[in-house]
This record gives sequence, structure tokens and C-alpha cells, in this order.
Amino acid sequence: MNFFTNRLALLLTGLYIAFALWVVRDSRLPSTGAWPPLPGLGPFLITFPISAPLEALLRIRLDHRSNLHMAFAISSTSLLLYSLIRLLQRFFSR
Repeated sequence: MNFFTNRLALLLTGLYIAFALWVVRDSRLPSTGAWPPLPGLGPFLITFPISAPLEALLRIRLDHRSNLHMAFAISSTSLLLYSLIRLLQRFFSR
């Protein structure tokens, strides 16, 4: 069971990373007439567990066009997601 849930956590985290990279890449492409234009909303929502506390508590805004900022936000959110899945697995396995 432990090996299966570890693989499940890794799989879900990998899917999150792939989806987050697609959202960030898609937000950097030029938009064609979407109304209203909301640049940076997709990357903000996909990295919400990291972006929101940084902006609210520390007054630090992540630049969604910066590769370094997005790498930090996506990796931190994926680590948080993996930890949450493992915690839930331990909670429900008892």
C-alpha cells in the first residue's frame, strides 16, 4: 500500500506540474480578443497556495513573466501538494 500511494502522490504531483507549466506557457502567448483580458490570472490561480500568502502577508508580488519566480512558485506548490497527499494517505491508512 505504501508503494502504491507514494506512486499515486508522485503521479498527481507530476500531473499538476505539467498542467501548471501549460497554464504559464499559455498565459505568455499573445491573446486574441478575449474579453476582459486578465493577464497573469491563470498563473496566479495555479500557484494560489504560494502566491496569495506572499502577496497578503509579505507584500511580495510574483512576476508571472519571470521564469525564476514561476519555477519557485510551481515547485513550492507541487511540494505542498505532494506533502498534503502523503499526509492524507497516512491519516486514512490508520
